[in-house]
Amino acid sequence: MGYTHYWYRPGVLASRDAWARFLDDWRKIERALAGRGVGLVGVDGGDPVERSIACSAYVAFDGVSGQSCETFVLERIDRTPRAQSGVCFSFCKTERLPYDLAVTSCLLAAVRHFPHRIAVATDGQAADWNPARELCQEALGYGERFTFLIGEPESLLLRRTA
Repeated sequence: MGYTHYWYRPGVLASRDAWARFLDDWRKIERALAGRGVGLVGVDGGDPVERSIACSAYVAFDGVSGQSCETFVLERIDRTPRAQSGVCFSFCKTERLPYDLAVTSCLLAAVRHFPHRIAVATDGQAADWNPARELCQEALGYGERFTFLIGEPESLLLRRTA
């Protein structure tokens, strides 16, 4: 399988205004990642671009050449077919490559902005998310108040604490 992060959410994750606030934080995260030497590329029609693609519809990125496993995509509105429950499921296998910090930081920001609309799980341990928590705390002023609850066997569920 490999080291993977998972998220569950409804079809509509956020209003346009809430998504815009999330994108503002994502851009700050991206600058902080660059300062830490974590390179990202976006994929637009198969052509790499110099940074992530962050727009009114989604955030998408890969690690730089040779340093990514699967493309990370978080959509504001997920139009894929879903189970009768209405819950959409996505995942990104990172294999702990450097862009894992971007994936985990983006998911932390999503939980911060959409706390009742997204649930995040991971194959890793809570300590594996400490670099993302630290980056978000430094760049955004939040990150320390995220904890994991034990969910299904061998999975952790990310929650923001008060």
